[in-house]
Amino acid sequence: MGGVELRYAIRSIYKHFKNLSGVLLIGDAPEWYKITADNHIPLADLKGEKEKSMQLKVLQCPDAVFLYSNDDYYALEDFDYQVPHYYDTTCRDMATRHPIKSYREMYYNCQPDWLNFDVHTPMIMEKQRFINTFNAMDGQTPIKTTYAQGLPGWYLADCKIAGEHNLKELEYRTKDRPFFSTHDSAVNPDLLEFLQKLYPDASPCE
Repeated sequence: MGGVELRYAIRSIYKHFKNLSGVLLIGDAPEWYKITADNHIPLADLKGEKEKSMQLKVLQCPDAVFLYSNDDYYALEDFDYQVPHYYDTTCRDMATRHPIKSYREMYYNCQPDWLNFDVHTPMIMEKQRFINTFNAMDGQTPIKTTYAQGLPGWYLADCKIAGEHNLKELEYRTKDRPFFSTHDSAVNPDLLEFLQKLYPDASPCE
């Protein structure tokens, strides 16, 4: 779909993240993305190593403190650097019920009492803490969950929309939530209309 989710994810950050100083896209850029000297770092993913790939991408960030977000996370309300680190259930629970084997294995590598911070929401990170945390992990545990252990967290049931939904269903699923996310399988005309209504204004990256 030519990075349609990324387009609206960036628009949502420009609309709602009040401390925004700019966007840095690390990885592949769609054709519509206006590349400048300081808004894109091309970096290919490691085949079959999603978490390790994301770890390497985070290490490319030049800022000491930054907002980490994926290309399918959308904000629904204003937030700033005080955005909580959201968690949902425990890593041991995810290790038993996650539908993807590679993720179950990563969660088994976590300590049994760890909270699962891999909720589909942005997260404020400090680069030095990230470096210190992952010197011993080497991509064998989920990066957000590993980073946030020992930090204050707020419980938030995850909201990842998968499969096609109509407008009313999308409005119901996202009602009164700070963030939501979408799976590729959710992309249909109703989702595109929903995102356009939420984020009609083009970002400087377009």
